[in-house]
Amino acid sequence: MGNRLEPRIGRRRLLAIGYLGPLFLLPVGLVPPLPVIFGCWFALGFTDAWAVIAMQAYLVEAVPDALRGRMYAAWSAIIALAGAFWFGLVGLVIPTLGAPLVFVLAGLLVGIGGPLALLLTGALATLRRGIEPVETAAD
Repeated sequence: MGNRLEPRIGRRRLLAIGYLGPLFLLPVGLVPPLPVIFGCWFALGFTDAWAVIAMQAYLVEAVPDALRGRMYAAWSAIIALAGAFWFGLVGLVIPTLGAPLVFVLAGLLVGIGGPLALLLTGALATLRRGIEPVETAAD
């Protein structure tokens, strides 16, 4: 599906939609009926999938074949460690702040923090001009 979707929407738009997707968690702070929460969660998952498709395409193009396995292993390790840290933190703050506010804060942190991190690190500029494949010593 990604190879049909990307040419129509564009890789940068797919990434933008995915990076802003956590903002779908904001309505949860209003404690809407459960079907609305499920709809927000579905929209977040859908937009995240689009970002993953685009990000994986960038990584495949930018990382040399010889390093790709190590890069994916490092990526997976970072995601797992970050998840363990944040799930632990969320478990500690929910009794104090309540689940709706924690969802809103998580949506704001990721939905605004992700694009801001792209901007501050210069990654956004790289996405605009396109990634040039990295050459290894073997090339």
